[in-house]
Amino acid sequence: MSALGVLILLHRPADHPRAAQALRSAVGYLLADLRVTVVFCGAAAQILAAHRADPASVPAPLRRHLTTLEALGQTLRHEEDLAEDELAALARAAHATITW
Repeated sequence: MSALGVLILLHRPADHPRAAQALRSAVGYLLADLRVTVVFCGAAAQILAAHRADPASVPAPLRRHLTTLEALGQTLRHEEDLAEDELAALARAAHATITW
């Protein structure tokens, strides 16, 4: 895996079609040999919380992409779990930051 990485800030709730699109694109970045960090912000935080508590409770399209990202060693984080300056540090270290 290359040293280049992409930071994805996901704000969409689980029922929004763009949430699945964001995670699908995250998997796609892996094909370009990029590291992926997804930070779940606001309404999207419940997606990661549900996935960690009971993956079966997450809609299948989201679950499939989350499982793939985890299996391939990518980073999935809650915004609220980040230290005050950690999000800024992740953005500075990323080759690109994408907001969904």
